[in-house]
Amino acid sequence: MNVNLESLDTGWSLVGVGLRTSEINEIIKLLELVRDGSIDHFHLHADFEHTSPSGIADVEISLAVDDQPDNMGIG
Repeated sequence: MNVNLESLDTGWSLVGVGLRTSEINEIIKLLELVRDGSIDHFHLHADFEHTSPSGIADVEISLAVDDQPDNMGIG
């Protein structure tokens, strides 16, 4: 997996995630486990032994709380 972080002049940031084919299947399985309630969440995390310029240490994936408003979409 390769993650890039780009800061925009507006103060917003773009995050790019490049997945290997084998990682796609692993993420699908983890998403199914979250959906089914078998696990609460999972993480995409940096390789802390590698000097990564991305500046992103961890991304947690979980179900949104029902009363939590959406602030992103899929597309």
